Amino acid sequence: MTDTSNIGYTKEEYYKISDKHKLPKRCPIFGHCCRAVETRYQMGIKLGGSDISFEEFIDTHGQEWDTPVMIKSIEQVSWSYTHDVLTSVRNACPEVTLFEPEYLPFHFRQSAFGNASWYKDTRRFAAEAKHYSDCAEFSAYTFHNTGRRIKGESTDKKRKRSHISKTMKFEIFHRDDFRCHYCKRHKNDFPKGVHLTLDHKIPYIDGGDDSFDNLVTACSDCNGGKSNKVINNL
Repeated sequence: MTDTSNIGYTKEEYYKISDKHKLPKRCPIFGHCCRAVETRYQMGIKLGGSDISFEEFIDTHGQEWDTPVMIKSIEQVSWSYTHDVLTSVRNACPEVTLFEPEYLPFHFRQSAFGNASWYKDTRRFAAEAKHYSDCAEFSAYTFHNTGRRIKGESTDKKRKRSHISKTMKFEIFHRDDFRCHYCKRHKNDFPKGVHLTLDHKIPYIDGGDDSFDNLVTACSDCNGGKSNKVINNL
């Protein structure tokens, strides 16, 4: 099977994961989850140049998608673009990116992913493959209704540290304006500058991972002196 870890799951791979965990092939809360609606809005409407608000979007388009929307997003969908071109999306709904290509920018691959980036200079698309069982909303819904925690595809595998690429490291530094999350010093601060590293919001030992949203910029002084505590002030 082709390695899709950096471009997202195909439909065949997506269905196999559902079967593996004895789950429905498609997300059972898809029509009632705000993450799906936010993904459609951010990727297909807002970036299309529309001035419609998110609330108006739900009111005027919601009936097409099995509303009412009842399950609020636990992780906010975010995006960034350069000169009206979408360059990255975070916490997207994998069902939208796989089954509703009409909401995808032309340069994004139709596949199941949560986080994705488009590198304009090299014209390269990269994504973190994601199944609906990895979504926090599905886990919370399932636990609330059945008392049973569902292992997502990501947590079902033996956890090991991933390699953080130089590109991803730079993106995080750039997102944080090259400032330490803790002491707010900048890399060019007088007199000798500051050595920047990456730190985890949720420590690895407590279930954190090496994802874009769980990493923050930290100077070597602060990072070296921080204990394994979950960051609560973000």
